[in-house]
Amino acid sequence: EVFKPPNRIVPALVFEGMTKSLRFGPVTGMPDESEFVRYGACSLRTGALAPGPNQEKISVGCLVKIEMNVQSNAVRVTARTLHPAATTAVFESARSLLF
Repeated sequence: EVFKPPNRIVPALVFEGMTKSLRFGPVTGMPDESEFVRYGACSLRTGALAPGPNQEKISVGCLVKIEMNVQSNAVRVTARTLHPAATTAVFESARSLLF
């Protein structure tokens, strides 16, 4: 999804928001990684309980890619999870961070 924030994009602030506010761990070593293309990973702890005797909360792994186009003031967020609801939650969190 592509977002057009109302304010000018500052790559360092977007990365800081991804790591500090959204608590994604930075992923390095990707072929297209740069100041304007950043990756992060996290484990989302849901409120749903896993089946079985332990009844632990289910965790969902998430990988996110943030591409920033400073010239057109646009940010593309790509998220990968195993559950559509988790992907939607990541997009909503990114949107709230940018707006």
